[in-house]
Amino acid sequence: MSGTYPRPDETSIQSIVQSIRDLYAGRNNCSGQFTLAVAPATSTVVRAPNAGPDSCPQFAPLTAHAAAEVGGGTMYISSRGAGTFTVTHSSSAFSDRTFAYTSLG
Repeated sequence: MSGTYPRPDETSIQSIVQSIRDLYAGRNNCSGQFTLAVAPATSTVVRAPNAGPDSCPQFAPLTAHAAAEVGGGTMYISSRGAGTFTVTHSSSAFSDRTFAYTSLG
């Protein structure tokens, strides 16, 4: 769920207040989904607008194959950057290894 994002030149108090209320309700535009690349790939770059070099991306499997990937112990965040993070994983033909993520920081 995403929240209201005011423009830098916003002057409407109502819009600014709505943005603050959205933050208190947990809507902060830091979440999304990604699916791991299929074989022969062993890494997947995730575009995450709020990600940064010091972010701590967290993910949750949304499919059985995604859960098996996590359970296999081969999946980890191998790099972080402005607007992106990279997930290293095993090589697999499964195309449904889908995850939800949050990335704060």
